Amino acid sequence: MAAAGGAISQPHDSNTAWIARRLGTNDLAVFGNVKFPYTTPVRVTVHDMPSFFARLLADRLTEAGIDVGGFGVVARDDPPVTGEVLAEVVTPISTAVIRSNRDSQNLYAECLLKRIGAALIRQPGSWMNGGAIVRHVIHERLDDPMLAALVAVADGSGMSRDNRIAPATMTAWLNSFHHDARLGPILINSLAVPGKGTLKRRFHGVELHGAAVRAKSGYIRGVSCLSGYVTMADGRRRSFSIMVNGFSGSALPAKRLQEQIVAAIAADLVEAAVVLGGE
Repeated sequence: MAAAGGAISQPHDSNTAWIARRLGTNDLAVFGNVKFPYTTPVRVTVHDMPSFFARLLADRLTEAGIDVGGFGVVARDDPPVTGEVLAEVVTPISTAVIRSNRDSQNLYAECLLKRIGAALIRQPGSWMNGGAIVRHVIHERLDDPMLAALVAVADGSGMSRDNRIAPATMTAWLNSFHHDARLGPILINSLAVPGKGTLKRRFHGVELHGAAVRAKSGYIRGVSCLSGYVTMADGRRRSFSIMVNGFSGSALPAKRLQEQIVAAIAADLVEAAVVLGGE
């Protein structure tokens, strides 16, 4: 089939379709080849999400036979909205945490950060006030000013290169939830396991010595991270955070290194159990 730019599929081509959006608009251009029907959507960001959602909602309501007189985005200084509430959708925080950690849905993570700022400061949530609350909570929970001082929060998704956190801080943060009977299960169970979620293609053929691994991966160009827990059947658990920065090209070597370190942690837990058993 003809693709954008005039390319023509050849017999040995595969599916290579991708979508480009012109900056500042929702004008889309499709590139590449399509040999077989796509079974999953081709993802693309959109411009001005609030306005886009308002337009989409108005369109769907109109299709359902509901009269829509207009749509728009509420400004900060607009008067309170009056009218009848037709429906209310409440997403539990635990669900948002799962979608953020297990599926790496950035929008959920961004909303969580701003929700923190809005709830505690009683002002519209933002990266700035949400990030300030995160740093405050880290300081209180870890009770270590040095670890908290190493944290810089620029957004909720972790996609900004202005975000900063040390592996020692992340490991201590994760470790604090192991001892938290109320919040620990929510966080730990929200993380992906090998073969599923963000770890769908990770740890294949890696010997984990019977350990259960739950972790969150992270990637931007030149940076690959993996943080989480290694848990044995008897309940012994270790937290880890492995951050690789400054590489060029494929992230595969960094991912393999992370998996080898996790396997070494599992092996060490097995050895420690043998030593304890011998005593």
